[in-house]
Amino acid sequence: MQDLPDLKQFQRNGLLRRLDSVGRSLQRGQTEAACNQLDALLHRFGGSKDERYLSAQDLATLTAAIRATELSLGCSSSSERGSSEANTTGR
Repeated sequence: MQDLPDLKQFQRNGLLRRLDSVGRSLQRGQTEAACNQLDALLHRFGGSKDERYLSAQDLATLTAAIRATELSLGCSSSSERGSSEANTTGR
């Protein structure tokens, strides 16, 4: 959070809630759920709704941190997760 000095308080609170949720998933051993939550977080803060609030620098910092975390957890890309889910559900 210190690397995101321009983050407004409501954004900081939302980000912390989502990161807490990721942490709880990891504590339960639910890595795939944590990966999905990180991907959703990336889309949430990188999406058009919030980019008007985040500076380009903060958005780049946040994106890099989320991608690094996904990589360290061994998360596949969201498109790969989507296609594997489709294969297991018969879609």
